[in-house]
Amino acid sequence: MFRIDQVVLARGRTRAAASIVAFGLLLGAFTGAAGAVETPEFPRGSAPFGVSYLRHARHYSRWLFVTPAATNPLADPANCDLRDVGSLRFLPPPTGAGQSNTCTVDSSVGLVVVPAGAIAWPDPGEPYDAQAILAEARANFADLKQFVVTVDGVAVRHLRRDFEFRSVVGTNVPDDNLFDLPAGYRPLAFDTIAVVLRPLSPGHHEIVTSVTYRSDGSTLDLTTDLNVVA
Repeated sequence: MFRIDQVVLARGRTRAAASIVAFGLLLGAFTGAAGAVETPEFPRGSAPFGVSYLRHARHYSRWLFVTPAATNPLADPANCDLRDVGSLRFLPPPTGAGQSNTCTVDSSVGLVVVPAGAIAWPDPGEPYDAQAILAEARANFADLKQFVVTVDGVAVRHLRRDFEFRSVVGTNVPDDNLFDLPAGYRPLAFDTIAVVLRPLSPGHHEIVTSVTYRSDGSTLDLTTDLNVVA
């Protein structure tokens, strides 16, 4: 799961827990409950901006894994150094309780939001087994419940049913990565909730993401004050 204290404790081990913390055609800007569209998110099964939901989840998981430690959103979600991926931006995930940040985006872009998830990788020098590391990620994800994503008070519904994605991807890890891994190519398994939000109308919007852990009942939450400019 992507709780940063757990990430630090899990460095050098196969299982990494960190609160990841939490991608079609442009269908219009979401303006709230009275807006022109019914929900703030692109529906599951769609291809927001011409890319499948699973690929968006892969891109987001790579972003968390390969971003240098100094700017990694798992270490500091208040950084709000948004990943620029064409018509999309990645919002940081929650990694603690009562967090907040302020971000600015253009009204033409969509937002990839992840309230929580789990990632896993093989220990350096160990044989690569895709199913084994995916099982590690799934085991960590099982400790998560009560996922929340809201946009201006409007909730994205059925997060676990419709927006859970898992896969194994390969990526190049930099020297100064958050997980103290040797630099180079490394497989990464993820099991995560990923939602692609529609572009928002100009002005201020509030996005809230949160997750609760089964094991200890703790909750991680992040409130983003989003300034959307034309």
